[in-house]
Amino acid sequence: MKLNLALSKSRDQLPKTLLLCGLLTYGTTMYGSEAKVANERKHIAPVENAVPNPQQNKITGQVLDNAGEPIIGANIIVKGKTTGTITDIDGKFSIDAKDGDVLLITYIGYMPKEITVKGNALLNIKMSEDSQMLNEVVVVGYGTQKKANLTGSVASVKMDDALGDRPIASTAQALQGTAPGLQIITNTGRPGQSSDLNIRGYTSINGGGPLVLVDNAEVESIDDINPKDIESVSVLKDASASAIYGARGAFGVILITTKQGKRNDKVKVSYNANFAFTQATDLPQKLNTYETAKTFQKWEVPSNGVIIDIDKWVSLLEEYQQNPSHFPENGIYIDENGNKYPLKDSYDYWDMAFQNGFEQIHNVSVSGGTEKAAYRVSLGYTNQDGILITDKDSYKRYNLNTNLNMNITSNLTASINLFYKNDSRKSPGGMWKVFSNGVLYPPYAQDGYDKDPSTGDLIPYWTPEHILKAEEPNRNNGDDLRIFGRLEWKPIKGLAINAEYTFNKSNKYTNNTAIINRYMDGSNGQIEEFNTVSSYSRANTNRMYQSFSATARYDYSIKGHNLSALAGVNYEDADYTYFMGKRQDLISGETPSFGTATGDMTVDDNYYEWAVAGMFGRLNYNFQEKYLLEFSARYDGSSRFAPGDRFIFVPSGSVGWHVSREKFMESLAPTLNSLKLFASYGEIGNQNTGSDYYPYLSVMNTYNAEWINPETNLPYLTIGTPNIISSGFTWEKVRTLNLGIDFGLFNNRLTGTFEWYRRQTLGMLDAALELPTVLGTKAPKQNVTDLETKGWEINLNWKDQIGKVKYSIGGNLFDSRAHITDVKIESGNIGSLYKGKELGEIWGYKVIGFYDIDDFEEGVAGNYNDTFTLKEGIAPYKNKSHIPGDIRFADLDNSGEVNWGNNTLDDHGDKVRIGNSRARFQYGVNGSVAYEGFDLSFFLQGVGKKDRIINSYLSRPYYSSFTYGIFEDQTDVWAENNPNAYYPRVMSRNYGLFSENNTRNMYNGAYLNIKNITLGYNLPSSIIKKWGISKMRFYVSGENLYIFDHLPKGIQSDLHDESSGAGYPALRKFSFGLDVTF
Repeated sequence: MKLNLALSKSRDQLPKTLLLCGLLTYGTTMYGSEAKVANERKHIAPVENAVPNPQQNKITGQVLDNAGEPIIGANIIVKGKTTGTITDIDGKFSIDAKDGDVLLITYIGYMPKEITVKGNALLNIKMSEDSQMLNEVVVVGYGTQKKANLTGSVASVKMDDALGDRPIASTAQALQGTAPGLQIITNTGRPGQSSDLNIRGYTSINGGGPLVLVDNAEVESIDDINPKDIESVSVLKDASASAIYGARGAFGVILITTKQGKRNDKVKVSYNANFAFTQATDLPQKLNTYETAKTFQKWEVPSNGVIIDIDKWVSLLEEYQQNPSHFPENGIYIDENGNKYPLKDSYDYWDMAFQNGFEQIHNVSVSGGTEKAAYRVSLGYTNQDGILITDKDSYKRYNLNTNLNMNITSNLTASINLFYKNDSRKSPGGMWKVFSNGVLYPPYAQDGYDKDPSTGDLIPYWTPEHILKAEEPNRNNGDDLRIFGRLEWKPIKGLAINAEYTFNKSNKYTNNTAIINRYMDGSNGQIEEFNTVSSYSRANTNRMYQSFSATARYDYSIKGHNLSALAGVNYEDADYTYFMGKRQDLISGETPSFGTATGDMTVDDNYYEWAVAGMFGRLNYNFQEKYLLEFSARYDGSSRFAPGDRFIFVPSGSVGWHVSREKFMESLAPTLNSLKLFASYGEIGNQNTGSDYYPYLSVMNTYNAEWINPETNLPYLTIGTPNIISSGFTWEKVRTLNLGIDFGLFNNRLTGTFEWYRRQTLGMLDAALELPTVLGTKAPKQNVTDLETKGWEINLNWKDQIGKVKYSIGGNLFDSRAHITDVKIESGNIGSLYKGKELGEIWGYKVIGFYDIDDFEEGVAGNYNDTFTLKEGIAPYKNKSHIPGDIRFADLDNSGEVNWGNNTLDDHGDKVRIGNSRARFQYGVNGSVAYEGFDLSFFLQGVGKKDRIINSYLSRPYYSSFTYGIFEDQTDVWAENNPNAYYPRVMSRNYGLFSENNTRNMYNGAYLNIKNITLGYNLPSSIIKKWGISKMRFYVSGENLYIFDHLPKGIQSDLHDESSGAGYPALRKFSFGLDVTF
C-alpha cells in the first residue's frame, strides 16, 4: 500500500503517531509538504484521502531466533494467497493482510510458525529450532556449515534415516543409493564381506578411493564402524569441499560423525535387537534328469562321455517313471556291458549344500550428561551364520565405542573417543569348488560314496556337500584399537583453537589349512585329488597409524557481513608389517600347525611406511547469507615422492548466490521458498602411486631360484633386476569444476539439488616408453596420461502431511563418463590406453545370425561333425572352417574375412565398440508413510545402463563338456528346424567363436533391486511411560527382496561383475526386531 498524503501542515505539525508509523515502515521519505511512505519490499496500492482500507492492514514486525538475534531472509506469506515477503538484514518485514488472515513464517532449520492477524500491532516473532536441525547443518572439513550456505559439493545423510530398521551390519550397504555420486561396490554376499567405495566415477589408472574419517580420525574400512553408532555422514565430492584434506582426499572424503551424549540430559539406556533369516537371492536352475536326457536326444548327442547311449537312457527313464519298482532301489541301471544309467534326480546340488542362514545384531548404549560433561558408551555384537551347511561359514564382530566431552575450564573443553573392534570370519576350504561343482554337476550325478577300484576304499563323490564337510576352514581374525583426543580453547569471543591426536593400531591374522582329500567325480567316474600336498600357513599384518592436527578458527559478523577464517597444520604417518609362514606335509589335518608338519618351510615378510604433512587454510564470507564466497588452500607433502618433488600447493574456490533472497524474487516467495546457485573450481594433488610406496627408489627383489645348491640342498638366493627410475615424476593433479543449483518449493515440501561436474586427473603415472623385453625390467613411470570424467547428479525429496498421515518420497540419480584425453606415447593397441578412449569400453564383433545351410555349397551333406565349404562371398572368421549353426559375425570392412586386423586403432578389422562395462544412471528411491504409531518404508536401488560380457557356463550350454548339466534357459540352440535360436549349434568341449566378445554374449546389466521394505509400530508413550520406557518399537523387515534384471538366472546383478554363478550369492533377509529406550 503506497500512501500519498496531501498535507497542508508542516512536518512539525504532523501527529506523532503518524510520524511513528512512518518510521516503522521501510523507506520513509519526506518532500516539503508531501510525505510518501513506501515499503521497500512491496509496491502498495494508493488509498484515497489517506484513509486505510478497513479490510487491509500493513503488518510489520521482526523475526528473531531463540537467542534474540534477527533472522535474515525468513519467508512470510499470507496462507491461501500469493502475498509474501522476506525479512531484511535486521529481521524486519512488512506485509499486507487483514484481520483473521494467517501469516506463515518459515526459515530453513526452524519450525514453521503461524500468526493470526489482529489489527496492525508490531509483531515480535521468535522462531524455534527444528528438532531435525542436524539435517540442515553439514559436517565439512574441520568444522560444520549451514547446509544453506554450502558452496562446494557435499551430500549429507542422516544414518538413522538411511539404516532405519534394516537387518544389516555394514555401513557401506546402509549408504548404498542414499547419496548421489557415491557408488558402493559389493563383490560377494559372504557374511562380513566389506565393500569398495567410489565417488563420482573413474578416478585414476593408479586407483584411488575416498578418504574415510570417523570423528576426524581415519579408518581403513568404513565397515569397521557399527552403523548404529553413526549420527551422520557427509560426502565431500569436489575439490572445494575436500581440498583441505590434501593428498588423502584427492577423490573425495567421507566424514562420519558418531553419536554423542547431550549436556544436561538424563541417563538413557537404549537397546536394539535384530534377528534375520537369510537365503540365497538367485541360484542357477538346471533341467532335471529326464529333461536333460531329452535335451541331449533333441541335440542328437550320441553319448555325453558317461551315458553311452542317449536314446537307451531316455527309454529307460520313461520306463522308470512308470514302474520304478522294476529297477534297483538306488535308481541306477547297469546294462550287460557294465554301463551305468542313472534314472532319478539323485542329487539336489543346492538343497544339500545350502540352508537358511541366521543372523543376529544386538546394540546397547548408555548416554547422558551434566552441565559440564556429556557421554555415550555403546556395545555392538553381530553374529552371522552363512547359508552353507557347515559351521565353517560364519562371521562375528564386537564393537565398543565411547565418547566423552567435558569442560575443563569455562573456555577449555576436551573430547575423548575410544573405539575397539574385534572380528572373526570362517570360510570353508575350497569354497570356490563348492560353488563351481554346485553349478556344473549334472542332476544325475551321484551323491554318496563309491569304491576305489584299486584299493576298495570308499571315496565320497565330489559334491559340494562332501567338500564342505571334509575341507578344513580358513580363519581370518582381526582387532582394531583407535584412541582419539581433542582439546578446544576459546580464549576470546569468536576464536576457537583445536588440537587433535589419533592413535590407531590394527592386526589381522589369517590361518589356512589344506589337506589331501580324494573324491569321485560323479560326472565321469574318475577319482580326483583335491590338493596334492597338505600344508598349513599363517599370516599376520600389523598397522600402526597416528595423526596430529591443530587448527584455529575465527568467526566475526557485523552488519550482515559474516566472516570465518580457518588455519591449520596436519601430520599423518603409518607403518605396515607383514609376515607369512607356510609348511607342507601335515602329519594330521585335525591339528594343523608348523610343529605338526614335516615338509619344506616357506617364509615371506614385508615392511613399508608412509607419511604426509601439510598446512591449510579456509576463508568463508557471506553477506546477509545471500552472497557466499569460500577459498581454501593447502601446501601438502608426501613421502611417496623424491626429495625436491614432495610438496605441492593446491588452491580451490567456490561461490554461491541465494537468488530467492533478492527483492525481485518476492512475488515467487509463496511457491519458490529457496533458490541457490553455486559453483566451485579447485585442484588437489593425488599421491597414490599404486602399491609402490617408494617409486623413486630402485629396488632389487630377492627370490629363491629353481635350482638347488648341492652343498646346502636349498635353492640359491637370487637377486632380481633393478627397476629403472624416472627422475622427474611427481604428483598427479586432480582438477574439479562443479556447478549446481539448490531449490525448495511449496513451503519446502519439495527440495532438490542438481549438479554438473568435470574432473580432470592430469599427469597420471604410467610407463612412458616401450623397452625391449631383453632389458629384463619395466619402463619407468612418468606423468604421461590425462583423464577426464564428466557427470551429473540430481536429488529430489518430497515431505508432507495430510491430517495425521505423514509421508515422504525421495530419490537420486547420477551418471558419469570417463575418457583418456592425452597419452604421451600410444602403443596403438585397442586394449591399451589411447587418446579418446572411454574407460570401460567393450570391443567385439556384431552378430548377424548363424551360418545356415544355404550359406554352404550345395550337395554337401552330413551331421555336425562334417566340414562344409562356404559359398563365395560368405565371409568366414579368420579363414576357419565352419558348419551350419556356427555363430556368424559381420564383415564390417568388407574384406571377405572376419578378423581383428592388427588389433589397433588404425587396423581393428571387424571389431568395433559394442558396449561399455561401467555402470550408468545409478539411482536410489526411498519412501515412507506413518500414521498413529505405524510406519511403512521402502528403498529401491538400481542401475539404468550397463553392458556385461558373460562368457561362462551360465551364458552358453555345453561350456566344456556334455558331462555337465544344462540350465533351464539354454535349450534354445540352433538346429536346421530352429534357425532363429539364441545359442549356436551344439558342440562338445569347444565353444568356438561364441567365446569372443560379441553382441550375443553381451547382456544388458541394468537392474532394479527392491532393497528393503520395513513395517514398524511405536507403542504409545501413554502406555510405555508407566513402565519407565520412553520409546518402544517393534518392526519386521525384508532385505534384497527381488531383483528385476536381464541376466541369465544365477548371475547376480548387484554383485560387481560376477559372471559365473559360482560365487557366494547375495542374500535375501527376513528380519524382526525390537528397539527400546529407558
